[in-house]
Amino acid sequence: MARFTGDPILLLFADGLRSIYVDESADEKIPREELPVSHDQIADAIKSGDSEKAERLMRDHIRSYVDALEKNCPEVLDQVVDWN
Repeated sequence: MARFTGDPILLLFADGLRSIYVDESADEKIPREELPVSHDQIADAIKSGDSEKAERLMRDHIRSYVDALEKNCPEVLDQVVDWN
């Protein structure tokens, strides 16, 4: 989603999170059904100009991801982001 926006600050933030959650294989430990909102749904809301829906979907997506991390691999949430 960050790449879709082209926002350099958002890209930096997303890359930092990705270094923990994806590179550390946390993504593999989270069943897809625990993430009810997809990136495609968020992108569709952005493309259609529905900023309120896009914001709601993104918040739901992040909240469900954090909930899934807490349930499936809570140790990941204690890791520090390396911004270098």
